[in-house]
Amino acid sequence: NPGRWFEQEMAMLANEQPPQWERWLRNGFEEWRRLWLARLNAQPAENVNAAACAQILETIPAGPVREEIAKALAAILEQNSQWPTGEKTRLRGPIAEIFDDAAFLHSLAASATDANAPDPLTQDWQWIRPPMTALLKLAREFGSAFAQAKRTQGAVDFHDLEQFALRLLWDTPACGPTAIARQWRQKLELVFVDEYQDINEAQDTILRALAREGAKANRFLVGDVKQSIYRFRLADPRIFHSYAEAWGSEGTKGGVRPLTENWRSAEA
Repeated sequence: NPGRWFEQEMAMLANEQPPQWERWLRNGFEEWRRLWLARLNAQPAENVNAAACAQILETIPAGPVREEIAKALAAILEQNSQWPTGEKTRLRGPIAEIFDDAAFLHSLAASATDANAPDPLTQDWQWIRPPMTALLKLAREFGSAFAQAKRTQGAVDFHDLEQFALRLLWDTPACGPTAIARQWRQKLELVFVDEYQDINEAQDTILRALAREGAKANRFLVGDVKQSIYRFRLADPRIFHSYAEAWGSEGTKGGVRPLTENWRSAEA
């Protein structure tokens, strides 16, 4: 829903602080911690600095606040100055990147423990808010003018076809198919869709509106997430992957059939 998306983005930019960026920082740190714990724990026992860094990461509580992140990163950076004499190059080499990463992440989180340190997240947020707000308003005005020009000429483009079909078949407030979609559900015996890894959310919603569910489900989807190439038009391979997980679960009416045979080529 483009209109709802514009409203959500404008509401987000109305905030004085960047709450979403805070979440991204925490989530990014959690993923970074997970990856580095595996690498640190794989180091030989003689690398006491690696073990110390691993212990620091292991003691951070789940869902850490920025202050906890800043303190942990500062402690890791401290380990970079405590290498055994004559062994720094050999022991530091396999984990050198963790200190570069920690320095960068600490620069984003340091203001939580140092009142005199600038907050780069808030600074960047304040810098981008005015131009991004202006850009959103301009895009919305252009969209309205472009839509009016197409109506004047009696023309539609692919985006129009997609959005008009979505409005016709899906009741957004009720989060379900419209009366027209329910009529078509009874007329369509089967719904086959290929290349589902390149489906986007709007297209998936249209197909959900037209396909039956439960014991009378009639959708057959084919795809390969490794072949997804249409991200530029909002294709999301996670949609197809979610169906594979849901329909492959025990007790569901659906099923998953791996297509392992190659019918595109054969020996001469």
